[in-house]
Amino acid sequence: MKQIHDYVEVMFKELPQTKEVLDIKANILDSMESKYQDYIKSGKSEAEAIGMAIGEFGSMDDIKDALNIVDDHEDYYDPTTVRKFLSFIPGFAVMMACAVFLIIASIAFHPVFQSVGLENVGNGVFLVAILIAVIIFIVNGMKYSQFKINEEHAKKFTPESIGDIDLQIAKTESRFIPGIAVGVGLILGGLVLAYIFDIPQFKNETIQAFSFMMCVAVAVFIIMYVSINHKLPEAIKNLSETYRKQDKRFEEITGHVMALTAIAYVGLGLWRPYLFGVLWIMFPIMAILMALIKSIKAK
Repeated sequence: MKQIHDYVEVMFKELPQTKEVLDIKANILDSMESKYQDYIKSGKSEAEAIGMAIGEFGSMDDIKDALNIVDDHEDYYDPTTVRKFLSFIPGFAVMMACAVFLIIASIAFHPVFQSVGLENVGNGVFLVAILIAVIIFIVNGMKYSQFKINEEHAKKFTPESIGDIDLQIAKTESRFIPGIAVGVGLILGGLVLAYIFDIPQFKNETIQAFSFMMCVAVAVFIIMYVSINHKLPEAIKNLSETYRKQDKRFEEITGHVMALTAIAYVGLGLWRPYLFGVLWIMFPIMAILMALIKSIKAK
């Protein structure tokens, strides 16, 4: 609910605070909160309900026209560019994740080719995968760089642009933590499979390597996709001085936590070297935990 309130506050902050404007603002807030409750009752998740309620808000231009308010902010950053960038993000996330998936999957298939005497074919598949991945990185990197949204632009975002960003964050939030969790689960599953195929009665190095690397490939795809899809809109939002100040303290705490995690990892690994191969899981777990805390804190 806090996100809905913050969204409405942002949308109306540039308007004159007359009784008429405040009444409309209160009515819109009541309507959005009512729709939010309706979506919750219909079985939607909190993030989905927030996103859908915000999505039905409409345009501030219509409200300004109805109130005969002339917008004198000629230096606003073009909201169309922001919308285009937000529309670009899902496809960008898929392509980046696919590129990394191709590389890891080609590594997974290498022992399979090797086991049937086609090592050169495996090498060729790997090189082709690298080539395709590099092309994907370059092409999509060039597309990404065309937007060039920076801190100065963020200061000139229209309320509509900030609202669009908040809406996209709300839509992707419900998939972010589960996606990370599924990715980590797949990696752990790959480790279990690797262990199973290392047991004498099931020992098969080819299947062991293939199953583990494919689990990693799929896991990395999922983690990259949900992370880019959710974090890029957040990154734009955090370019704004207001939001950056709000998040600065939490980011500092997160940095300290991850540093302590690294110290613990190295210390325990030096104490018991075999732990290096196990305790790496602390890093994604801590990242998920801090992201979850931040999500709860935002609400």
